[in-house]
Amino acid sequence: MNEHYIVIFRDSYADEFNLESFQIFTKEHWNDEISGINQSDDREVEIYFGTNEYIIISPKQFFGNILVIELSAIEYDIINNTLGSWFGTIYIDNILERFKLDDDE
Repeated sequence: MNEHYIVIFRDSYADEFNLESFQIFTKEHWNDEISGINQSDDREVEIYFGTNEYIIISPKQFFGNILVIELSAIEYDIINNTLGSWFGTIYIDNILERFKLDDDE
C-alpha cells in the first residue's frame, strides 16, 4: 500500500492576494521531488500562475509555509475522490521544479 501525504501551501503577498493550494503525493514522489532542494536556501525565483500573476519565493519561504500531513487510506480516498489530487492557485510540483531548474542555471 502506498503512503500518501497532503502538502498544503498557504501564503499572502503584500496584502495583494492570498495563495492556497494543496497537492497529494505518494511518499516516494514527495521524497523524490524535495531531494536536492536546499530547504534553507534564500535564493528567490519567480513562479507564474494565472495569465500574468507571479510570486517571488525562496525554498526557505516555501518550506516555511507548507504543512505536510500523512493521510490514512480513508482520508486519501475521500479527498482524492472529492477534489482530486490537487486544488488551488498553484500546482506545488511547479514550485518544486522551478527550484530545481534554478539550481541547474
